[in-house]
Amino acid sequence: MNSRTSSSASFDLVAQNENDVVDTLHGQNHEIEPNIDKESTADQAEAGQLEEMKQLKGEVIAKMEEFQKQQQHNIDESAKMEQLNMDHLQSDQKQMSAPVDQGTSQLNGDRSAKIVEECQKQQQQNIDALTEARKGNGGAIVV
Repeated sequence: MNSRTSSSASFDLVAQNENDVVDTLHGQNHEIEPNIDKESTADQAEAGQLEEMKQLKGEVIAKMEEFQKQQQHNIDESAKMEQLNMDHLQSDQKQMSAPVDQGTSQLNGDRSAKIVEECQKQQQQNIDALTEARKGNGGAIVV
């Protein structure tokens, strides 16, 4: 009977050990479950933050694109204004240089007229001198 008791006691001990293991695991499960809930809540919070960051990033990118378009528009407008200013300056320069050119032409014309007048005067003097010389020679042409 002793071996039967010992065998029965062995089984009882194994069963008791199994029950202890089950109780321990069951207790650990109760301890782990709140941690899992906390981790799940933390994961959800992180996922929410990540989604919010993605949304903010999208908004920032949209604003940057809007600012870049506005900046390009400003650059284009500045270039147009600069071209208009250049055209206006060129027009003003032409208007201002026209009287100068006219004055220069008039001066050149006056100078030419003066030169022609001097040449004519010189020719008249030569003619007068030849006429006097002819009178003095009795009308004979001296060469």
